[in-house]
Amino acid sequence: MADLRQTRERSAWVLARAGRNPAARRRGERLASRSRRSTRYEAGVGDAAVGEVVTPNRVHRAVYRADDHRILRVLWLALHESVRALLAGPGIAASWGLYGLWWRNTASWGPMRWKPVAAVALGALPALLVIVGAVIWMHHDVPFLAWYATAQLVVAVGRMAWLVRAYGWEAVTSGSRPKRGHTVIRISGLPDPDPTRIIVRRRVAPPTPPRTIIVRTTDHEDSDL
Repeated sequence: MADLRQTRERSAWVLARAGRNPAARRRGERLASRSRRSTRYEAGVGDAAVGEVVTPNRVHRAVYRADDHRILRVLWLALHESVRALLAGPGIAASWGLYGLWWRNTASWGPMRWKPVAAVALGALPALLVIVGAVIWMHHDVPFLAWYATAQLVVAVGRMAWLVRAYGWEAVTSGSRPKRGHTVIRISGLPDPDPTRIIVRRRVAPPTPPRTIIVRTTDHEDSDL
């Protein structure tokens, strides 16, 4: 079965542009590992005999980048993640949900494109500023949760555009149509053949009927001369 999401091409695109960025290298390595695992399963090989080395995640990198002041780094990381979750946590979660929804429907919706999503985000931000200005000019009070929800919507769409580009969808240029990996031969009167099997039929000539050979002999009588 062909990879509709072209994981191998996307991993190569991400790794080629990762440079010294460990987060980008981790994304590319995970995509490459997923592509190799899918190829092994399709070939019926199963799991690899050895584990694949992948760049550690950002929490591991932040805590174990050095041996000294590890407790301070853990406290700073906890504070940083708490503030991040408070300011943009719902928007980040929503961006992953939108990304996963499009990822599951790639075959019908087509490959992801970050530019249309970014255009929506850039269009929503000026609209939000216009609404804020209009409300302030009219001296109306707006609940804080309404502003927070609107800001999270902008964060969700903007981060989704970043996710689409960060996971290498720019490398997918041929659409969602799968590549041809098998040749299917249809035989009239029979159901569709299984593309994982190749059936070779050999025409055998009918047996030749035996030929009868008639031998005529002439009898000679012995005579006394």
